Formats: sequence, C-alpha cells, structure tokens
Amino acid sequence: MSLDLLYLCLALIGTTAAACNNPQPLSIPITDVLLSNGHSMRGVPLSIGSPPQNISFLPHNVLNNTWAYNTSAPACFSKTTEPQCQTVRGGTYDPTLSTTASDNLDVTEAGGDTSDTARAVGIHIWESVWAKDTISLGNATLTDFPIGMPGFDYGGREGAQANIGLGRNSTLLNTLRDEGRISSRTYSFWWGRNSASESLSMDGQLVLGGYDAAKVTGPNITQKLMPSTANCQSGMYLTITNMVLGFPNGTKSDMLAPSMLSACIWLDWPAITSLRYDPFVYRFETATGTSRAENLAKLPWDVAAYRIAGEYGGDLTMITDQGSEFTISNDILILPEQSVAPDGAFQTNSSAPAIMMIPTWEINANDVPKIGRPFFSAAYLMVDLDAETWTLWQANATTDSHLVSIGGDCAEKPKVNASPPILPEDDHFTPEGANSSTTTEDVLSNNATVEDEPAKVISTGSVVGIAVGAVGGVGLLVGALVVYCLRKRRRVGRSESEADIASTKYGHESAQSTPMWYEKSGLSIQKLSALQLDTHELSVNERRAEVPGDTSNRRPFELAAVQTPRI
Repeated sequence: MSLDLLYLCLALIGTTAAACNNPQPLSIPITDVLLSNGHSMRGVPLSIGSPPQNISFLPHNVLNNTWAYNTSAPACFSKTTEPQCQTVRGGTYDPTLSTTASDNLDVTEAGGDTSDTARAVGIHIWESVWAKDTISLGNATLTDFPIGMPGFDYGGREGAQANIGLGRNSTLLNTLRDEGRISSRTYSFWWGRNSASESLSMDGQLVLGGYDAAKVTGPNITQKLMPSTANCQSGMYLTITNMVLGFPNGTKSDMLAPSMLSACIWLDWPAITSLRYDPFVYRFETATGTSRAENLAKLPWDVAAYRIAGEYGGDLTMITDQGSEFTISNDILILPEQSVAPDGAFQTNSSAPAIMMIPTWEINANDVPKIGRPFFSAAYLMVDLDAETWTLWQANATTDSHLVSIGGDCAEKPKVNASPPILPEDDHFTPEGANSSTTTEDVLSNNATVEDEPAKVISTGSVVGIAVGAVGGVGLLVGALVVYCLRKRRRVGRSESEADIASTKYGHESAQSTPMWYEKSGLSIQKLSALQLDTHELSVNERRAEVPGDTSNRRPFELAAVQTPRI
C-alpha cells in the first residue's frame, strides 16, 4: 500500500470517528407517575413550572403541541369528584402556582403550533388558553416552552390524559433539535408490559432523537408516512392479514381469514385495536365460547375494551402483510375491569374480564380500525419525521438499554419497503367492482427509487453497525479501520442484504393478492365522506351468517370506551 493510500485511510478514519458525534438520545420511562392527589397514573412523567407540577402524559402522534388541562378548567366527566378527575387527567396544571410561568397567552404569543387549534376535520382543539413555562422530562429542562390548556374535553374517554404532541411539526421535537439536545426529530415508543400480573409488568419507554436497540429484535418494517387524512390522521397504516387466537391446547383460530384490515396507528388509543363487531369480534366470541356481560357495574370510569363473561386463556398474534408477527400475551390481552374511585384511587373488578379490543358497529362499523398503545407491548415503533418514515420491530421486553442516535452526523439511508400498505382510498370509497383513477400503488409509485432519496431512518443492518461502534468505542473503531485500510484496498462500507421473512397465512392468500371489499351503503359517497365514515377491508363472504331462530343474544350494544391503566 502506498503512503498516499495510507493517508487517505487515516483521513477516512478521522471522518468516521467524528461521523457519529451526535447528542445522546433522550430516554424517558413510561411508568406510574405520582400525582398531586397522592395516586398514580401510567404515562410519561413530565413536570411543568417552578416548583414542578408532576403530570402523567401520553404520547400523541397527531397533535403537535404539549397539552395539559388547567386546574381551574379540567373539563371533568360528569358526576366525578376532583380527586377522580385528577387521576383520569393524569394530573392538571396550574400556571398561577409557577414562578416561571407567563400565562393568559394565545397560541401565537406562546409560540405553539397553530395547526392544533384550527377548526378542521379530525382532532383539533380550537378553544384553549396558553402559557410559557419551564418543563422537565428525563434529564432535559426547557424554559419558556409553550403549554396548551384545552377549553373542552377534546379526547373523550378514549384519550383523557394530558398529551405530548409528536405530530409532524412537534414543538417539543423542534425545540430539542434546535437547541442541540437531539440530532433529529425522531421518536421511539414502547408501551412496556401493562399486565394483569404485577410480576410480569414492566415500565415502557419514550426515546427522543433515536431509539433503544436493546428493546428491538428481528427484521423491521419501514414505510413512508402517508399524507394525513380524515381516514388516518397519523398517516401510519399497518396492514393486518391475520389475527390468530392461540389456544393453550395448541389449536389456532384466525379472526380475519380470508379478510384483512388496514389499520391506523394511533398512540393515544387505549386498546390493542378497534375492530368491527360483525364479523370479527363475533368470531372471537364463537371461537372462545365467551359472551358479553350484560349486567355491568355502573362505574364512572369504565375500561376501554370489550368485556366478556367467561375466560380465554390464550394469546393473540397479529401478522402483517410483510410477514412480521406480533404476539400479545394473555396477561396483556385480558385485564380485569378497573375504575377510579371518588378518592382518586383505582379499584378493580375481576368478575368481568376485559378483552383489550374495542368493537365497532352501527354508525362506526365502517371506521378505519385503530391500533393503540397496548399493541406496543409486543411491537417497538420508531418515527423519523425528518425522513418521513416509520419503522416497526418486534419488541424485546428488557430493562437493558442501548440508545442509538438517528440523523445528524449519523444519518443513514433507509430501505423503505417496496410493497406499500394496502389502505382505503383517501377521502372516498371504492366499492366492489368500482374503478378508481388513483390506486395505492400510484400514490406510492416513487417507492422504487426511494433509496436514492436522502432519508435518515436506519435499516436493520445499519442498526447492527451503529451498535457495534457504540459498544466498542471510538478507539477500537479507529484501530479496526487502520487494519482494514492496510489489509484491504477497497471502499469503506458494505452493502446490506434484506432478511427473508416467512409469512404464515393460516390458509388464505397473501395480502398482496387478497381482494379488498368495501361494504356498500344506501348513503351516497358524498354523504358518507361528510359523516367521516371510513371503510376498512372486509371480505363479502365473511359477514356473519344468520342463524335460524332468535339472534337477540348476539345483538351488539354500545360500550363506553376509556383507558385501562396498569394495575
């Protein structure tokens, strides 16, 4: 090797050694947060003001601002006490008690994102007051940070807590990046194990600026963020081809086959998924021999799930069109009913166990299904807003941590999956037999060349490379590169190969070849769009067959859908 080549290798070594000099990602636990009423609520601990006021927040992947209910206007549910309301909200914020607060502001004066407060379709908070105050999360403290206080109950029982907005123009991610606290507007989410068994429970994690390599396993799914629409404001569609019930005796039953679902990822949603009662939830009842509990306790804060009389002892495995499998264990799938007592404490009723799925029917029967936070006990999510991509792994439930920075000097080019998610057409319907001028493939036709774009989400092979560098340290990396350059005259880097993923289909065709069907209605397309009734894929042959005789025992009824906290 010539001296010039050696100098070149040393130059490359210097560049490589400095190439990943990013700030450490910010890791925050998802845990039981002690509130001012002396009780706890599971969420992300974030304190506001001086002295600090502790509040339990939930990540929200649509809203852009950080929202906390004002103590003077908490918009409590009817017939609830103040301690009850404090627990349900995850705590409230009182800017008058903070010496660092500037309150009575509007969204612009506070420096918040105005898209959250616009009157538009979907979740928006058009009545609000604002403050600027000090916030602390993890080991980061931000001053004069905008805090929105909603003027009404915008989330209902499905989203009652305070929210950290991680939408596409997140004020929190923007501020952390602009101040050099994180290298990119990336966040990662693992809900942890919110289990019926205390011994199996485990705290979750929110990572800002990267992800935790110790908590992922296996190949990933990486896809582009779709445009935000009324169908799915997050733009994150996951195509589910199978929902397999795995019984303790080894037998299996698929709730979907031969249908499939295009579901919207919604981190604030309290159930594993919302699911059409007819035929899917009805199939669960039939397969497990369970029935709905008719005489339920009238509690002020019911569980966000489909409640049954009976017991199912198995797990639920959700399989995607990419072949990835996510198994929700029985202790997470089934929880005892919980409510909040007048003193703010949780009380448990084990007589009516809760299946963490929300059935939809009647006017909501055709809603696009949502995938909520309990699903992320089995899955680990990373979203890179700068690259406009999101990545999903199987979760590795561990207390170990290995934080990996994304973006900045550590930017990597991702491999976005060539096969896009199968999703309903945006803002209109495509009934069976109808032609559409715009298809999913047309929308994502640029995926074939997406690897030429400057995206920053890393693939599985890149994860391994960065992990080795982080563990070995810069000194070992420099030494290894010197040997590498002296022995091999070839370019630095290596190509990645995609892992082959075997897809278990349980007796029906692949997702790519399975035809989609949108249920027809007497309403016109325009009226349906105005009502925001969004369709999901459903096989025409899979509607529940009528059984001769009285079917009143199978008639669905409306249930309150609210959050189920950790026991």
